[in-house]
Amino acid sequence: MEIEQQVVSVLTGLIEKAPWLALVLLIVGTARVSFKPALDLFKVIAKQTPTEKDDAFLEKVETSSITKGVLWFADLLLSIKNPVKK
Repeated sequence: MEIEQQVVSVLTGLIEKAPWLALVLLIVGTARVSFKPALDLFKVIAKQTPTEKDDAFLEKVETSSITKGVLWFADLLLSIKNPVKK
């Protein structure tokens, strides 16, 4: 219990001295929790639908250079590990 209080005390002091750090940690944490599951959800939806158009569109989007660049920057800035198709 004492260690938990010390950790909370240190984090509270850090947030009071550098509120921008709390914002950065909040953004990174939120992105890590939501970004990859959202992409996985899109893949599952595309595979479950009977048409092949959405599968082809998803494949085109996943292999585009824009998507590769966005995912590379997301990995660099937000530490989101997402497989990029080559």
